[in-house]
Amino acid sequence: MTASVHQAGERLWPWPWLIIGALLTIALGVGVQFLRPLPGTDAAGTVLWTWMVGWVLAMVSRALSQRWPFWSYGVAASAIGVGVELFQLTPIPASLAQISRLFALVLGTTFSAGDLPWYVVGGATFAMLVLRSLPTPHGADNRKGFPRR
Repeated sequence: MTASVHQAGERLWPWPWLIIGALLTIALGVGVQFLRPLPGTDAAGTVLWTWMVGWVLAMVSRALSQRWPFWSYGVAASAIGVGVELFQLTPIPASLAQISRLFALVLGTTFSAGDLPWYVVGGATFAMLVLRSLPTPHGADNRKGFPRR
């Protein structure tokens, strides 16, 4: 398997790692849904939702043969999560949830200010734990955007 190269000669993350990461995140998210009555599952679900957004962003950047600093995926995923949470202040997500449960899982149904910090936690942990450690072929640096120590 060869990896694509973009402008600076950096290698892009391999597709299999991105797909496996997304599928594992989905599996964890489904598992959390079965544990819903337990404390902390709402926070865990919000963090995993943000991770899924991060995986989608990483796949989009890979498809476009682009790669941004690892922290930018976490910031963007957090911002999208906060935006979707604020969107829940409108009646649209609840109306869509009546059409399909999938809309409820993706967009939620009701605004909860308590979810907002968990989007930030999800974005930060996605960037730091996942993308920063994701293997890249030929030793490309996942810490782009930060000085080396």
